[in-house]
Amino acid sequence: MVAYRRVTNEQIHAIKTMSAVGLPVKTIAESQGLSQPTVRYWARKEPTKKAVAEASKQSAKPGAKPVRALPEPEPKVSPATLARREKLKALAGKKTTVKHRTFRTYACGSGSLQAGLAREYGVRVSKATIRRDMRALNWRYYVRTAAMHLNKGELKTRKAFAKAYKVRRFARRMVFTDEKSFTCADCTGRYEWAPSKQQVTKSDNASSFQDTVYVWGAIGYNFRHLVVIRKESANQRATRRRNSESRDDREQFTSRTYITRCLAGKVQRHLKDTRIDGEKLILQADNHRAHYSREAKAYMERMDIDWTDDWPARSPDMNPIENLWAYMAREASKAVPLTADDLEAEIWKVWDAMTDEFVNPYVESFSGKCQRVFQRNGLPA
Repeated sequence: MVAYRRVTNEQIHAIKTMSAVGLPVKTIAESQGLSQPTVRYWARKEPTKKAVAEASKQSAKPGAKPVRALPEPEPKVSPATLARREKLKALAGKKTTVKHRTFRTYACGSGSLQAGLAREYGVRVSKATIRRDMRALNWRYYVRTAAMHLNKGELKTRKAFAKAYKVRRFARRMVFTDEKSFTCADCTGRYEWAPSKQQVTKSDNASSFQDTVYVWGAIGYNFRHLVVIRKESANQRATRRRNSESRDDREQFTSRTYITRCLAGKVQRHLKDTRIDGEKLILQADNHRAHYSREAKAYMERMDIDWTDDWPARSPDMNPIENLWAYMAREASKAVPLTADDLEAEIWKVWDAMTDEFVNPYVESFSGKCQRVFQRNGLPA
């Protein structure tokens, strides 16, 4: 307190400013009319709450000189935090090369970096800590945009289909199906930590250069079914192509595979035996050639299955199972699987954790999708 009474706020500011410039203590003491020990004391002393309060009172008096704010002290960072940030920087910059493609190993964002820290260094922190550390490293979260382009004919077809199916009663009657190729880099979505905009990688999650798991799924009201068609690593795929080898018949998505592994059994029984308000269920499928081949149509007619033969082309936004695939990709990617076996295990873990109560809202969203597409004259909902 004695030292505080001898030194004004302006003198403290001058001491800190001149110390930061690097002037000798003796020079500062002479310029301020203070002793050298006092200068040394205030050069390293943080302003107290009382000092700040008294400075505010002095500045509020009539005719008082404006009090300049003291320079903000540098935040103190522990050695452990600095070490963790170095590890994060290494993880964020780590890249994987498969065939001729190079991509960031942990490119999703906070979730993948969190998993990478735990996996490679045994360091477990929250996502908020990851984000704080990345900002401290001057990395920012950038967006990679994607767009879908439709011509006039496709827009007209989509609007006509949406008009026919926007009635709410159709949603629960539909059984939506689709194929999905999950990749180990599904986590690399629209966002990516990078030191600058120029260093953001291209949005390319193509399955041709990553380990993949190819599945077929079906969801309906109180119904869901998943089939793993195949799983393979990028190196296995490259070797097979190099040697001109073909896939095993059961791993090819043909009409025969579609009938025997996807429709036959559980799906066929559900479509045939279940009624909603006394009406039969309708099987939805996109325009993949295996879905509407002569063999597939003959099978559905023989099993008395109704199906949509007018599904518009390039319309994944109207299929609710696409939203479910997106959810599964995010959940499966949280563990950052690096091999096809790891990826398959995560897919089944997410699928088994889901319930009918969780899936039903996806199915019932079909009517809303059709209404929005109709209102927008065929544009994506």
